[in-house]
Amino acid sequence: MQLSEWLPNITAVTQSLPKLAINTKTYDVDEVLLSHPEIELLNKQLKISDIQVQLAREQYKPKWSFNTAYSYRDANHLGKHRSDFITVGVSIDAPLFSRKRQDSELIAAQSQQAVVATDKLLLLRSMRARTQELLANLHDLNSRYQLYEQTILTQAKYRRESSTMAYTNDVGDFSEVLEAYIDELNVQTAFLDVSTNRLITIVKLYYFLEPELLVNQG
Repeated sequence: MQLSEWLPNITAVTQSLPKLAINTKTYDVDEVLLSHPEIELLNKQLKISDIQVQLAREQYKPKWSFNTAYSYRDANHLGKHRSDFITVGVSIDAPLFSRKRQDSELIAAQSQQAVVATDKLLLLRSMRARTQELLANLHDLNSRYQLYEQTILTQAKYRRESSTMAYTNDVGDFSEVLEAYIDELNVQTAFLDVSTNRLITIVKLYYFLEPELLVNQG
């Protein structure tokens, strides 16, 4: 029967899809996201802003310095010996900028520090929400994938084979055979849709999770 030629095509496409999975039980999502490259970049920017704040605060402090010098003296023109001497100096370098400018530079540095810290907090919140959403979708898709693979596909195939056998033995109607083939084709098409959506979801999770936490079952 030529109707059977349509079914293996869908099955072959489904079976040719990559066999990917993701491990969601052996790590903490928040902990993993903290080491994400985008968060690491903001951490570096935060360290730079911390240094800028420290430098701005240093402008308020005077700079002290100490110096010594040793001088050797020859005898005077009468041949009388003269003692060598040591000089000790202390100097203070007061800030050159006005208090107002120091305040503005410190405020600017602290503001930049707050901006980076806020950006990090918002990014983490966004990434966490997106990751949890994808994991929830994956959980649902995994359940549907297993249901199709373990039950629905088998039932549709059994119905198609039973109706075909009944029709071959002249105890069944051709419309039932046709309906069974269409039903199996629809089931396989739905399974293909679930399979592709599942893979797309896993690939999206690859962006947020570390490679070593991913499992390739191919």
